[in-house]
Amino acid sequence: MEPAGEAGKWKLRKDTSVDYAAEVADLEAHAGAGDTPQAPAPSWSGILGTGSQYRLPYTSPCRSASASLTSQGFCFSATDQSASTGPLTWNGEGVELRPQGQTTSADAAGLDGADDMYWGRQIVATGWSAYKGANGSGGSGDPAYNQISALTFAEWQGTRSDSEDPRYRKVVLTENTATGGASQLTDPVLHLGGIAWYGHYLYATDVHTGSSLHGVTVFDLDHIVYIGANSRLVAAAHGAHYVMPVVARWISTGTGSYYVPGGSMSLDRGPTGPSLLIGAGSARPATEVMRFALHTADSAAGPTLVTDSGGTASAVAAYQLNNPVNDQGTPEVPSGVVSNNGVFYYHIENAHGTSSRLDAWNSTTGAHCSVTKWPKASEGLSFWHAADGDHLFGATANAGTRTAYDAQLTTVFPGGC
Repeated sequence: MEPAGEAGKWKLRKDTSVDYAAEVADLEAHAGAGDTPQAPAPSWSGILGTGSQYRLPYTSPCRSASASLTSQGFCFSATDQSASTGPLTWNGEGVELRPQGQTTSADAAGLDGADDMYWGRQIVATGWSAYKGANGSGGSGDPAYNQISALTFAEWQGTRSDSEDPRYRKVVLTENTATGGASQLTDPVLHLGGIAWYGHYLYATDVHTGSSLHGVTVFDLDHIVYIGANSRLVAAAHGAHYVMPVVARWISTGTGSYYVPGGSMSLDRGPTGPSLLIGAGSARPATEVMRFALHTADSAAGPTLVTDSGGTASAVAAYQLNNPVNDQGTPEVPSGVVSNNGVFYYHIENAHGTSSRLDAWNSTTGAHCSVTKWPKASEGLSFWHAADGDHLFGATANAGTRTAYDAQLTTVFPGGC
């Protein structure tokens, strides 16, 4: 149900203290060898071309993470399955990154199943965040934790056979903090618990740390920058050859515990228009999610948050999800939340990570449904209305079983919810 009078307490204000456009322009002007301008505009043929990593067939051992689903998907490469370190480096040591948020070109392009491509291809995007360095124990106490954030873009073809291995590539999320000269890349502190791709923008939930009240950080697919020929920038980007710089930040201005969190995020194309659905922060009950309205991608404003005359975006609705507790009866923060036509789907990880389930709550009828066999260690969720029906896309985080999976809702909930 919707908590009366609370929705408008969550607020986001666009950060105008930094000229992000100038930062991006400076980076693109110094991205090539010898600090020359970057190559032409980004495209999948370049991003997913020579030098990309590969994804593995879904029949590899990592599929055990979602073997209970009659679904398709893909497994990430052996390097990205590692529990120790992956291909990127931080302070001279390898870093393990784990999948977090999930979004797709169906979010970016439209609701129609025939209009689910971006730049002419179906793409699954997964957010990754650093969990530990080579000599660390992992988690919030590890110096490398959240110090690198990246996206993988993988071409998706729902009818592909297991023998096909299309490429994917990691693109590091960064910020250029120097203008008027050689660019200086720094790491935005992100956990990427939630991402949503709408139009040419990629929205990411931020991390609430100390005095930082950033709520949502924005990146732009029109500004994916190739830096592979610039060894100085490649070193600053932890060994990656492509980066996406920050183009905007929305700072949480809600009072008290009503700050916009670093939790889940998804795109909802509801009957009242597109919106971002964001899971509540740790200072609020784990049951809460809020909705922020978006302008349509083809509007004069572009695919941005709807604001008042003062430039503030306020949540237009807030909800309390039904029964998000684990098998021990303990409240559990849903790691992924999506909604479609008033039905909310959210993933719950049971105690000690032994199993998982998917809950569905119909906010119109009050019905609550559960599927107890769900991919363990699932993270973000996204909704895809495909030609053959509605699907949920998700990612799993555990080493050795890191996969992006696709579950058709008529199979998961044959009678609906």
